Amino acid sequence: MRLPLDLPQEAVIKGDAKIACISAASILAKTHRDRLMEEWHRQYPAYGFCQNKGYPTEAHRKIVIEKGFCPIHRQSFLSFFRKAKEEEQIQLFG
Repeated sequence: MRLPLDLPQEAVIKGDAKIACISAASILAKTHRDRLMEEWHRQYPAYGFCQNKGYPTEAHRKIVIEKGFCPIHRQSFLSFFRKAKEEEQIQLFG
């Protein structure tokens, strides 16, 4: 992903294993995301964000099907559910 900046940029595959500052940034980003998930779990406890950390686990998928999406669900997450629903229909009727 290129940032809209007029600066030199370079994508480094597996950069977190090769470059210390990328490793550090990756750790900070994950720690920040985990804290966000804990806060969102307090706001939306039914979705189990403390357990699934927002990833589309089967249990999380079932909760979303039952309760619908909450305001923090990302658009990319919504497309995962649409695709899963299409696959279910293919299995049922395919």
